[in-house]
Parts: sequence; structure tokens; C-alpha cells
Amino acid sequence: MPVLDQLLLGDPSGRMGYGLGLFMLASAVLVWVEWRVRRRGETYLDHREALALGAAFAPVGVAVMISALWGLLGAAVFVVVAMVACGIGAVVMLMRGVI
Repeated sequence: MPVLDQLLLGDPSGRMGYGLGLFMLASAVLVWVEWRVRRRGETYLDHREALALGAAFAPVGVAVMISALWGLLGAAVFVVVAMVACGIGAVVMLMRGVI
């Protein structure tokens, strides 16, 4: 079985471990950036690559963990709900100055 198929359709405990690893890696990166900004007085723009890495891997890790519990349908539902929530948040942020 190819690697991507193994990741998405393989052993649920392996998928849970992989998703948890991705989520913990992203969390560690985001905590590190926050620590650097607060303790050393740097800006978030100084660490935009690390922020992008953490922000990209955190939801992927959660989706892989959900797929371990409820299969690909659970991961698809998570992605759709996340997209809707982000879209609503973006609309609210854009409309804040208008209302």
C-alpha cells in the first residue's frame, strides 16, 4: 500500500500517533514563537515562516486524528466545518468596520 494510502486508510492507532505527532509539533512551534515574541521583544513578522508551519500542521494533525476515530468521512466533515468557521470569521472581520 502506498504511503499516503497507509496514512489515510491504514491502522487507526498508527494514524492517531501520526496525527498526534503533527499536532504536538505544530503546538511546540507556536509556543516557541509566542515565547520568543513575549520574552525577547521580537515581532511575529520575524517568525512568519514558523507561524505558517505551525498554522498549517495543526489542523492537518487534528484531521488525521479524527480520521483514525471516524474514518475519512470524519476527516472530511472536520475540513468542511473548519472551512465554514474560517469563512464566517473572515466575513465578520471584514464587516466589523462597516457596521
